Amino acid sequence: MPTVIERLLRGAVDTHVHSAPDVVARRMDDFELVRAAAAAGLHAIVLKSHHTPTVARATIAAKYAAPIQVLGGIVLNTPAAGGFNVDAVRAVLRMGGRVVWMPTLSAANHQAYVAGVGHGSHLARLGAGFGGGALAACDAEGRMHPDLLPILEEVAAADAVLATGHLAPAETLRLVEEAQRVGVRRIVVTHPELPLVGMSIADQQALAARGVLMERCIRSVTATGDRSGVRTIAENIRRVGVASTIAATDYGQPESPEPPQGLRIYAEELLGNGFHECELRAMLQDNPKRLLGM
Repeated sequence: MPTVIERLLRGAVDTHVHSAPDVVARRMDDFELVRAAAAAGLHAIVLKSHHTPTVARATIAAKYAAPIQVLGGIVLNTPAAGGFNVDAVRAVLRMGGRVVWMPTLSAANHQAYVAGVGHGSHLARLGAGFGGGALAACDAEGRMHPDLLPILEEVAAADAVLATGHLAPAETLRLVEEAQRVGVRRIVVTHPELPLVGMSIADQQALAARGVLMERCIRSVTATGDRSGVRTIAENIRRVGVASTIAATDYGQPESPEPPQGLRIYAEELLGNGFHECELRAMLQDNPKRLLGM
């Protein structure tokens, strides 16, 4: 008889995992990751890289990972895409990419945060040696970056997922408004608990009311290895809602558990924080599948 955790992992989707090859060290390569995910019973994983598109890697890895699905996309960083580059987005979507992330290491918000916490942090190392300036989705008056509209239109036409990356909350609110105006249906806030994002509960509730999902990553609150931070996520879920929550890992770092094991730990911690199996199934299986159109 499978345990509750085994039942939850069989069919789960991790929407945020990192693997090698990459510019920074990763715990597993693509093939090791998908084999481990398949062995754990996961339904799908989404490969993310701050530095290169992952759609080609995902397509190749998926051939050797049946029955698990492996998805990829592009982050609109300077190294990966040249910034807000509609041609790069168009190519990735035509190749079958499912997720377009707003800038992370190239985001103005990311760079401002790194300048404040110091250049020895993991976040600073992601961008070390890469230039290209700081990218913002909109200016202080809320005017969208002129190159973003055609990108949003491509995402809408492909019915792909728009993820908010490392934008500041005010940028995310404006981005969602514009994206939904042009027909983007699948939007997810990338790790709202990550300190450099730090999205308020009020902003999360406002976005959830618009049908936006929150990708709550265990890595955001356990980077030091202390799992007690999951209580913060549990509290946020109760205030914003299970229906708007995706539980993902953001794992792949050498010091972190293997992502499938990390998802198991996350499920155990949420179960221990009082969530029922049906609620966990929504956050681990149903909501991410809905986001990705599975």
